[in-house]
Amino acid sequence: MLKLIAEAVLSIRGVERMLTFKPDWTDYFGFTEGAVWRSFRAVWIGLIFLCVMIAADWQADGAVDVLLYLTVYSANWLVFPIVAAFAARLLGLTQGFGRWLILHNWTVLGLYSLLALMALLRLSGLAAPDILFLLTIAYHVFRMYAHWRVAHAALGLNPFQAGIAALMPFLAGNAVHEAVLTLMTSTPAG
Repeated sequence: MLKLIAEAVLSIRGVERMLTFKPDWTDYFGFTEGAVWRSFRAVWIGLIFLCVMIAADWQADGAVDVLLYLTVYSANWLVFPIVAAFAARLLGLTQGFGRWLILHNWTVLGLYSLLALMALLRLSGLAAPDILFLLTIAYHVFRMYAHWRVAHAALGLNPFQAGIAALMPFLAGNAVHEAVLTLMTSTPAG
């Protein structure tokens, strides 16, 4: 367990350095096949942040659809590797696919930690609704930047190409998210 936490902390530090264009960011990752599989441990660590978000919504609303949260969470983690594999193949960048997965997985863990922090601010009452609204907008802008930067760094593309590469899984993830929400919250006719 300590080894997992140590790798997560090191990887999140590498993500921070990658997002801020520090040249040594690659020193924080092992870009091997084993590292690709280990990066999926971020899914399990992220469940802690998901629980915080569920608790905050439960406290605020009195009821939460935990199955909906878990379905959206699972769909988000499953869609990226599939769509990114398609994008990498389409763009002729299969060599960088493993690197892209590693960076993406640890970056998404960092993004979930930000969502959990916002949930804690809401839960504790430390941030007014207007501030939370602004933080939510800032989060979504930062999320788009993070996906672009991950594609840029992992695939070695120019900024425009990285935007195209990042946009495919980003849009697919949003589409799946909306589809899951629609399917799980719609009331059957009759």
